[in-house]
Amino acid sequence: MSNDTTITTGNNTNIGSSSRENLDAAQIYETNDMTVVDPSIRNLAIIIPDNIAGSSRSAPSWPTFLPASATIAEGMRVVWFNADVNATHSLVVKNSTGGPLNSTSIPYLNATVYRFGEVGQYTFSDPSLPRKNGTINVIEPTTFNESSFTNSSGTVGLFVIPATGKPDFDPAINKLGFNQVSTFSFTAFPGGVSNSGAGQSPDNFVDGTQRDNGTSDTMILYVWTQETSGIHTTVTRIASKVRLLEDILYPDGMVKPS
Repeated sequence: MSNDTTITTGNNTNIGSSSRENLDAAQIYETNDMTVVDPSIRNLAIIIPDNIAGSSRSAPSWPTFLPASATIAEGMRVVWFNADVNATHSLVVKNSTGGPLNSTSIPYLNATVYRFGEVGQYTFSDPSLPRKNGTINVIEPTTFNESSFTNSSGTVGLFVIPATGKPDFDPAINKLGFNQVSTFSFTAFPGGVSNSGAGQSPDNFVDGTQRDNGTSDTMILYVWTQETSGIHTTVTRIASKVRLLEDILYPDGMVKPS
C-alpha cells in the first residue's frame, strides 16, 4: 500500500458506462454511500463541503463528507478535496485496527490522495469535527485488475449546490471535463439534518428553472465522472467547480460568516 502526496491546485470524452446503477443520485442521497467498481474509474473524489448553506443562514451544506462511505476496488485512489470556503481541515486515514496510515492538513481548494493497495476496512476522519468521519471498504476486483487502469482512467464524485445556482453551475460542467451522470433535488438532508421538507424529484427543474413547487431551500445532489490524464488535472478541475460554487454560495462579494 502506498501513500500519494498532498495535491496543491494551482475537451474530453465520457467515462465507460458499466456499474451505472451504483451512481444513482437518489440512492446516494439516502445512504451517502457509493460503490465504485467500474473498470474505467480509478479515483473516487470525496468532498469536504462548505459549512454554510446559504447567504444568511448558518447551516451545513451537507452533514458530513460527500460521500461518507464507499466500496472501492483494490488499487483505486481516494481524493479528499476541501471545499469548505476559507477553512483548513485535517484528514486522518486508519486501517481496521485503528493504525494511522495517513494524516495531513488540507487547506481550502486543496486535496490529499491515498491509494488503497490492500483489501480491507478503513476509516477516515477530521479530528476537529466529530461528525466528519467515514469508511472505505476495499474489495478484490471481480471484473478487472489494477493493470486495467491507465493514465486516462477516470474519476467519480459528488457535488451539492443550492438549486438557485443551477443555471450558473451547469454550463461549465462540460467545459471542465465533467460528465453529469445523475442528479437529485431535495429540501432536507438525509435523517432530517437541517432544512425542512422531503426529497424532491429532479423533475422540479425544467431547462434549469425551478418550478413553483420548489422552495428557496432546495439543494441538488450531482453525481459526476470525468476522464483525466492524472491526479493533478482531476484536482484542478474540481477546484474550478468549487470556486464557481463559492460564488453561488456567497454572491456579490459576500464574505462567509465566521
